[in-house]
Amino acid sequence: MNRVHLFGLQLKQLRYIREKQKEKKLKPFADLSNRMQVIRNKNMGINLFADFENQIKHNYHSQNDVKLHELTFSVNGSIFHIKYNHFSKELEKAQQIAIIKGMDKHYITRAAYRTLLAIEHNLLREVQFLQEKKN
Repeated sequence: MNRVHLFGLQLKQLRYIREKQKEKKLKPFADLSNRMQVIRNKNMGINLFADFENQIKHNYHSQNDVKLHELTFSVNGSIFHIKYNHFSKELEKAQQIAIIKGMDKHYITRAAYRTLLAIEHNLLREVQFLQEKKN
């Protein structure tokens, strides 16, 4: 083989590898680890928020105060919620105290609260108010 022919074969191989890398196939969501599922959902939320911000410029007047608070979507039947704006610290603390008082007064166990949490995503996470209960 002459050197020009060999160099041409190497170029073809390089082009093939580059085209294959461009395709970048994503794994099915069910095959991902829990951490990768969270990362993929977070990236989707960030990208959708950026798209939303761009659409605001085209659809609303600059003086309008347009905000995206929450996004809900599902993947293979699993529902995911992304919150963009959180409550103020004072309101969040008041909610934590109200939940603690309600659990103590009506003898709601942690297991029961976890069951409610699985059904209703708007409830505060257990970790958030357990720290307040210890204080």
